[in-house]
Amino acid sequence: MIHYLEWDSEFFGINMAEIDPRLSFSPACMYEFIKEHKLDFIQALCEINNLSFIHMLEANHFHMADQKVTLKTHLQDDHINECTIEAAQISDIHLLRDIVKDMFLESRFYGFDQIF
Repeated sequence: MIHYLEWDSEFFGINMAEIDPRLSFSPACMYEFIKEHKLDFIQALCEINNLSFIHMLEANHFHMADQKVTLKTHLQDDHINECTIEAAQISDIHLLRDIVKDMFLESRFYGFDQIF
């Protein structure tokens, strides 16, 4: 139902967990988990058409903070060989920061300086 996010908690410096919409959910169990793990943040990623789960989350003081969008394209074989991938170097950090400075302004992660 709910699991502690160790990597995220360490990275962001707050206790974080995630609710799995595929598993049965009990608000009472959630509140016990919150108390036991001293949670600061809980997220739940679900399909937009899972209305019963969304309504249950809203009834327990959750709100939509972000949306996940998948963008895709079809590459033609003749363009695949034109692509190159190069690993960034530490000296590229100023360029990367400039590229992402205006990205994800509406994301729940905006404002975390350690990311951007």
